[in-house]
Amino acid sequence: MKNSNSKRFLDSDFYESDVAYTGAPSHNGKRGLGTDKQPFLIVLSTEQENQYPRFVKMQEVTTDSSNIIKGCFEKYVKMSKERKLNTDCKTTYNILKIRLK
Repeated sequence: MKNSNSKRFLDSDFYESDVAYTGAPSHNGKRGLGTDKQPFLIVLSTEQENQYPRFVKMQEVTTDSSNIIKGCFEKYVKMSKERKLNTDCKTTYNILKIRLK
């Protein structure tokens, strides 16, 4: 499954994205950006805004940073100004504003 999906681009009018953290309870007791859990970038593609996803890309990332998010989007997501991205408004997504609404 991984090999058949790894080269496929997400190609929709609407995307939703967030970073999720997985793993055992944190040793430092912190949550979100301060946690020592493993971050994953998740991007969903939908045909209509706020609808159930058609396809999902998950990418293990080293950190939740603008350049890493930009690299993942360039690798897996067809981008243009006609397509819309919904996020939690975290500033790490600002780097994509010139490529997506």
